[in-house]
Parts: sequence; C-alpha cells; structure tokens
Amino acid sequence: QEADTMAHIEVLGGADEASWTGMASFRMRGQSSPAQVNALQKRLEKDFGIFTVARFELNSGACIRVTPQVFTTPDEIQQLVDALKNMQV
Repeated sequence: QEADTMAHIEVLGGADEASWTGMASFRMRGQSSPAQVNALQKRLEKDFGIFTVARFELNSGACIRVTPQVFTTPDEIQQLVDALKNMQV
C-alpha cells in the first residue's frame, strides 16, 4: 500500500508524475501543528529507526520530509510504509 492511499496520511506535493521529486513530505491527516509534527518525527526515529526532518515553515502547516537517496533500498522504503501503516489513528 502506498502512503497516498492511507486515509490517515496526508501526502503533500503534486499528484501528477511530472511534479514528483526525490523527496516526499507528509503528515498525519489533521495534524499540522509544529508540536504534532515534531512528535511524529521523534516517533518515527525512536520507534521505527527512520530518519526524517520536521519542516515548520509551510503556509499549510508543519510536515515531515523524507529524502531517500540512491543507496536507499526498497526494503528501507517498505520500512517507512509499514511504520506509517502502524500509525493509524
């Protein structure tokens, strides 16, 4: 399952393939305060071992940014997807 199909996850950015990039931004749906996003970032790191960055300067609210690299394995991407599945509200 992809993150953008999870009802509890809000994926930010363009939905069309032409606007895809090498990074992704997301947050729990309805949770855009700096405190909520900071808690999500800490939980991803502490409970799942996933490094992300909390971003606070967006007009639409705070979010999490994840930036896979060329050496990021498919299993590591799946680890993030599985963590997001486990965070359902």
